[in-house]
Amino acid sequence: MTGRIGEAGVPPATPLTGQTTIAFASTGDNPNSGVAIANPGTGTATITFQLLDTTGTTAGPSVRKTLAANNHTAFFINQLFPNLGSFFVGTVRITSDIPVVSTALLFEHNGQFSTFPVFPLQ
Repeated sequence: MTGRIGEAGVPPATPLTGQTTIAFASTGDNPNSGVAIANPGTGTATITFQLLDTTGTTAGPSVRKTLAANNHTAFFINQLFPNLGSFFVGTVRITSDIPVVSTALLFEHNGQFSTFPVFPLQ
């Protein structure tokens, strides 16, 4: 395969200890979203992901991950929360013991994707 298969613009991000973004998870032809997290700090970050439904109610147990200094990782929502069923719409709250940066992406079943904003939590 030659040529570009995708491109996304991601705005500058400020490291934060609390963030939130839209979350979609699907097992079929519906969209899936993912989050990418980077730790620009000098220590290991302990990051907690909490899924909320459209009413703001917790949609299951939170998930905790660690991320070493100067590293990055990414997850689909249905990888972080594998027991969601066939379709989920809500938000994911991302909290960390040290400031991290994140961005979110939406992936369609046909290969198209777009970026989502991530909002700071107070």
